[in-house]
Amino acid sequence: MPKVSITKTDNDFYAAFTRALTGIEEKVIAPGDRVLIKPNLYEPRAPDSGEITNPGVIEAIARYCLDAGANRVIIGEGPSYYQPESDLKKCFTRTGISEVADKLGIEWVLFDEHRYRTFKGIPKYTPDEFRVTEFAFTCDKFINVPVLKTHYQTTVTLAMKNLKGCLKREDKPRFHQHDLDRSIVELNKIVRPTINIIDATAKTIGSVG
Repeated sequence: MPKVSITKTDNDFYAAFTRALTGIEEKVIAPGDRVLIKPNLYEPRAPDSGEITNPGVIEAIARYCLDAGANRVIIGEGPSYYQPESDLKKCFTRTGISEVADKLGIEWVLFDEHRYRTFKGIPKYTPDEFRVTEFAFTCDKFINVPVLKTHYQTTVTLAMKNLKGCLKREDKPRFHQHDLDRSIVELNKIVRPTINIIDATAKTIGSVG
């Protein structure tokens, strides 16, 4: 049965993260692991906007992975389809994520610039064909780090919906043309994070629509 741990933080995100792991009695990272950290960076919003994952939370998780002996740590995202292609990298550089990566000596990757795996013939709730970033399958551990916020179609956008960022850019709006809730469920059967960490550190809950 899945375990849930809710931890209050005083802005020491590293300590809060380790307490959360203690609460579910999980050792997430093993020495030598290749780790993918997937935040929500759908647009180049301010770090404290409540609309993207707090860079401080991402830094704490990445530090934890490095301290646990991870061989490679990657921060990866595929921003919103409705962002111009020229702005996609800004979702890393204007949000503070690229700065975190540089500080820790780790990678940040825009999924759109890398390979995707194609899926066909999944149940009717998804497009006939769609593509998912290879990073979701080639890393040893996948840490999904969405931000707690509202959404006009799904009420909230949390761990399950955050995996839409793993889709190829052109395929994202096609999921909305079907039953979005059910299509997200089908996507979560394909992409299986090791652990989900929901960022609720913002003073206000952002919204997207």
